[in-house]
Amino acid sequence: MSRSRLGHRKQLLLLAAAASVPISLGLTAWPPAVPKREVIVVQAIAPTPAPSACGETPESGACVQEPVVEVEPVIEPVVEPAVPAWELEVPGFAWVVGGQVVLSTTPDEAWAAGPVQALDEDGSVVRAVSEEALPQGIRAARGTRVDVYADDGTRCSGVIEAPQLQAEVEGDLEELTWDESDDDDADREDYYERAEAERRADLAPNVWEHGRRLLVAPIALEAGCGSETRELRFARPHQEEAVAVLQPGRSGKPRAALARSFLALPELVELSGELRTYAEEYRKMLIEEAKESAGVDELDPEAVPQGPSAQLRTYLQAERWRVGEGAAAAVTVWTEGEPFEAEACGDYLSPSWGIGTVDAEGEIGKVHLGSDGHPIAMLDLEGDGQLEVLVRVSWGDGIRLMTLTESGLEERSVLESVPSFGCPC
Repeated sequence: MSRSRLGHRKQLLLLAAAASVPISLGLTAWPPAVPKREVIVVQAIAPTPAPSACGETPESGACVQEPVVEVEPVIEPVVEPAVPAWELEVPGFAWVVGGQVVLSTTPDEAWAAGPVQALDEDGSVVRAVSEEALPQGIRAARGTRVDVYADDGTRCSGVIEAPQLQAEVEGDLEELTWDESDDDDADREDYYERAEAERRADLAPNVWEHGRRLLVAPIALEAGCGSETRELRFARPHQEEAVAVLQPGRSGKPRAALARSFLALPELVELSGELRTYAEEYRKMLIEEAKESAGVDELDPEAVPQGPSAQLRTYLQAERWRVGEGAAAAVTVWTEGEPFEAEACGDYLSPSWGIGTVDAEGEIGKVHLGSDGHPIAMLDLEGDGQLEVLVRVSWGDGIRLMTLTESGLEERSVLESVPSFGCPC
C-alpha cells in the first residue's frame, strides 16, 4: 500500500473523532442534549374504611355495606348545684304570729341550742336553735323574701331572719308554779313576797313545758308594714301577683232560699230542738222571777214575760264575700243572738255557721256546715277558684286553715290556741 493512501485514511479518522467532541468556542454539540427534569409524584392518603362484615371482596348481593356514620361530640351541660328551697307545711302558706313567720307548728326540742330565756312581758319564752339541727327545708327559709298579708288583703314584703323556738301561755301565770291538788296558802304568800324578776325566772321553765311551742322567725318588713290598724295573718314566698283575699259585705237577714238550705242541715235541725227547749226553760225562769218580784202566785196574762224566740230562723244573719268591687264569690250564714252568746261559766247554745259558693249569675250553691268557731278571712291561695277559709275557734285564739271542697270544709293546718291558766269565771 502506498504512503499517500495511508495518510488519507488517517485524516479521515481524525476528522471523525473531532466531529464527536464539542467545540469550546461558545458552540454546543449537535444535536443539543435534552435537560433532565425532576418529577415529584404527590399521592393523597385515603381514609381507612371501617371494617366490613362483607370481607375484602364481597360478592355482589351477598351483603350490604354499612355506611360510615360520623358521630358528633356530646357536650355535657354544666349543672349548677340546686339551691335548697323553703319547704312550707302548707304550700304557699305560713302562719304569722306577733309579726313573726311560723316555720313549724310542731317543732322538735332537739332543735334547741340553749337554755330557756327569761319570761317576756307577754307570757312567752324563747330558746336559741342550732340551725344545723334544723331540717334542710326549714333551714332554707332564712333570707327568703316573703309577702305578708293581713285579713283585709293588705300586702307588704320582707325578708325572713334567724329562727328561734318560742313557747307561750296566757292567764294567771302564777298557776304554773304549784300543783292545785297540793295547794297551800303559805306557798302562795311566799311566792308573792319574792321579787318579780325571781318569780319570772322560776316561771320560764314552766311556760316552756306547758306553753304552745312554735318555731318562729322575725320578718324584716319594709317601711309601712305591720301597722296597728291591721293584724298580719299569713306569709308566702314572694310573687308578683297578689293572693285574692275576699272581704265580707254588710250582714243582714238571709234570703229565704239560703235560710232554708242552712236550716235543713241535720245539725241545724238538732239545734232547732235545743233552741225550743232553751226558750221554754228560759221563759219559765222569767215567770218565776216576775212572780217573786210582784209577790203573787199568778201573773196577769199581759204581764207574763215571753222570753227569747223559739224559732231558729229569727237568729240568722248572712253576708256575701267578694274581692274588691267584684261579684260575690261566697256567702256565709250564722246564728246570732242572746241564746248563742257565750258567757263564762254560763249556759248557752253553741253557735253555728254555714258557707256556700256563689256562681256568676248570683246563684248560691250547696251550703256546707262550718266548723267550730267563725270565719275571719277567706282567700284563694292557688288562684284556682277553690276557696280557703281562716276560722277562729270559739274558745281561745286558735285558727284553722280550711279548704272549701264539693263535700265541705277540709282542714289543712291548725294554729293551736295559747294555753290559758286560771279560772275565767
